[in-house]
Amino acid sequence: MPAAVYQGDHRLAVERRPVPDIGADDVLIEVSHCGICGTDLHMVIEGWGHAGAIGGHEYSGVIVAAGEGAGRWAVGDRVVGGPDHGCGECGPCRTGRPHLCIQRHKAGVTPFQGAFAAYKQVASGQLFRIPDGLDLR
Repeated sequence: MPAAVYQGDHRLAVERRPVPDIGADDVLIEVSHCGICGTDLHMVIEGWGHAGAIGGHEYSGVIVAAGEGAGRWAVGDRVVGGPDHGCGECGPCRTGRPHLCIQRHKAGVTPFQGAFAAYKQVASGQLFRIPDGLDLR
């Protein structure tokens, strides 16, 4: 699949990457749209990212595969990705702010691979359904 990959030294390039594998509780999304936010800009312009990382964490798409433990999600569902659930044990998580979890994966720094690609693997608990009548954009 094509993916926009940070090369280091403030450069991006489109590379061919394997389609991500999914686990039992995951889904595979065919990415429709992915926004560019301030974090994505910092990864490249400020050099926060690491070489080999795929950015993009504000995205929508359609589920094309679902693991057996993916619960209510099925192939064809239209979704947007949401924040990681966090560890559940650190201060921010215990006070209802898992988006600030000190243990969470950080885009461009840890194994996180984003949605500036054709497909994205996502834990099934990190999704929100797009209501009927709304387009993927």
